[in-house]
Amino acid sequence: MKFLILFSLFSIFLNASSKVECPIAEEGLAIFVPHQNDCTKFYMCQGDIPILMSCPDGLYFNDKKNICNFPSAVQCKTETD
Repeated sequence: MKFLILFSLFSIFLNASSKVECPIAEEGLAIFVPHQNDCTKFYMCQGDIPILMSCPDGLYFNDKKNICNFPSAVQCKTETD
């Protein structure tokens, strides 16, 4: 019971502290959202909760294919561009 309460509070905090909006998933498919200003990071949406993820070293997130790939194969745009 305590775990469930802590998890719920953490989820609320994570969602409130992030400016990421998770779109509604169709048929239970995972939704991935690129990070606003870091090409090596992305969010995996669990329902409406964004979970920050990182690509392995040297790779960028490709939001067209939802994979981490070599920087030369990714068109990464950040809010600072």
